[in-house]
Amino acid sequence: MAAQSSGDGVVGARQPSRDDLTRAIERGDIDTVVMAFPDLQGRLVGKRTTGRFFLEQVAEHGTENCDYLIATDFDDVAVPGYQFASYELGYGDMLARADFSTIRYTPWVPKTASILCDLHSVKTGEPIRVSPRQVLRDQVAAARKMHLEPMIGSEIEFYLFRDSYEQIHARGYGNLTPHSPFMEDYQIVQTTRDEYVIGEIRRGLEAAG
Repeated sequence: MAAQSSGDGVVGARQPSRDDLTRAIERGDIDTVVMAFPDLQGRLVGKRTTGRFFLEQVAEHGTENCDYLIATDFDDVAVPGYQFASYELGYGDMLARADFSTIRYTPWVPKTASILCDLHSVKTGEPIRVSPRQVLRDQVAAARKMHLEPMIGSEIEFYLFRDSYEQIHARGYGNLTPHSPFMEDYQIVQTTRDEYVIGEIRRGLEAAG
């Protein structure tokens, strides 16, 4: 089943290919492409480009990003002492190249597609060995040399509060109001109250493939 326009973007039953993305941009269904890669905390960072500029330039050449992005702490503060990047060395750029096997349409952001990227040296084109995706790739390769196949399953958990992001930040991430005053573990009736949030997450993930 090919991707179909949803009015606010594109939703497909299968993962789109590079050709699918190209056609979606040419039709006007997609006008923004997120070129993202994980930082040291696993959060996505990177750049947004227009669909047109993606096809003309970014798809082949990638985007340049400051190398401090994989040398920061949880608060996005540059940490001294890294051999890869620091104030002492002077921060430079690194090249983020699209991994087209990771294309996803993002139904919760109108007319937007996201792609995970691999990081390379701007000067040599070589992979940046300390980037999280490359570290993982190297570990998988090392395991396979020992005739082992890594298998991973994520159990993602989070807390839901009634406060806004701005309120939470202003309070120093303390004195928060839980969405429920008691444990709701596996309780169908009680967790129905969360559906306006959880349902949107579930449907968005399903639509994104």
